[in-house]
Amino acid sequence: MKKLLIILFLTNGIWCMAQNSISAYCNQQSIFNTYNELSAGKSQLNQVNVSIQRQTGQNSLSNWKLTVRLVQDYTYLSNSVGAQYSALQYNTQSNSSDNASLITISSGPFALNKFSETTLINSSIPLKGIVNRIFSFNLNIQGGNQLITVPNGSYQSAYEFKLYEVKGNSDVLVSSYMTSIGNSAGFTINYSGNIANNNIVLQNGADQFNLTFANAADFATGKSNTVIKGLKVTSDSNYQLSVKAANTVLTSATTAATLPISVLKVGLATSTAVSGLTINSPLTLSTIDQIIAIRTTWIPSIEYDLTFSILPNTPGMNVPSATYSTFVYFVLTPN
Repeated sequence: MKKLLIILFLTNGIWCMAQNSISAYCNQQSIFNTYNELSAGKSQLNQVNVSIQRQTGQNSLSNWKLTVRLVQDYTYLSNSVGAQYSALQYNTQSNSSDNASLITISSGPFALNKFSETTLINSSIPLKGIVNRIFSFNLNIQGGNQLITVPNGSYQSAYEFKLYEVKGNSDVLVSSYMTSIGNSAGFTINYSGNIANNNIVLQNGADQFNLTFANAADFATGKSNTVIKGLKVTSDSNYQLSVKAANTVLTSATTAATLPISVLKVGLATSTAVSGLTINSPLTLSTIDQIIAIRTTWIPSIEYDLTFSILPNTPGMNVPSATYSTFVYFVLTPN
C-alpha cells in the first residue's frame, strides 16, 4: 500500500482593492533680500505639488475633497512667524487619468493654519479607473511686521495633506501625506539690515511711553513724554531710520472705543549736532513707513532723545476713560 504525505502550507490572504493615495513634493522657497520684500511679501510659484494617484479597482470616489494644514509655525531657532501669515494659491494642474476632465479650483488664496485644515479642492469629478492628477500651488508669504522684527534665517514648517471621500454630511479619510520639515513649506530671510553690526536699541525705559490725560486742562495743553537717549542706533553703513505704527488705531481692553493713531506725534533729537545727520521731526504716526532720520556720514553709534506727544485740543480724543495702546516700530534700512 502506498503512503501519501500531504503537506498543506497555510497563509493569510488579503484581497487588495485599488487605493486612492496622495503624495507631495516641494520646490524652492522664497528668499527675502530687501526691506521692500519684507514689507510687501513674496510668492513662490509652484512651491508645492500634490499628486493623487490610483490604479484600477472597485473603490472609486464619486465626491471627494483635498485639505491642507501646516504642522507648526514657520520656525528658525527660537524665532517664529505665524502659520496664518501664509497661504497657498492654485497655479496649474496636469492630468493623465482615464477621466480627462480637469478639476475646477478656486484661484484662492487659501489661508493656512496650524490648528485646522483648509479645503483646497472639493470636487464631484470621480476618481475612478486609472488616476494620475498633479496639482501645483504657489506659497504666498504675507509681508509686514512679523517678518521685519525677526532675524535672518531659514524659517521652516511642513504640510499635511488629506484626501477625503465626501458622503453626505460626513467625510471619510482615504489617504494622508505629511512632508518633512526642511525642504518643505518655508522661506528664508537674508536681509542686509539684519546683520549684527546694524542694531536698534530702546534704552533707559524707552520701550514704553505713558501719556496720561486726567482732566480738561490736560486735553487743553496736550501731553509730551521724552526719554533722553532713549533710542540708540549702531551701523557700519549709512542708513535711513523709519518709524511706523502697528495699527491705524489705539485700542483698549476695557472698551470698544478707539483712538486714531494720528493723534500721536513722534520726534527725535540729539544732545549735540551730528555731522551728516538729518532728522525729520516731529512726524504724525501712521502705519506707513516714514523716514525720521537719515545718516550720510559714518558715525558708528548715535543716541537719540525720543519723544511721543499729543498736541493741545487734538481732535478725536473724545473717548471713554480707559488705557489705549499700540505698538510702534523703528526700522533701519542701510544705504
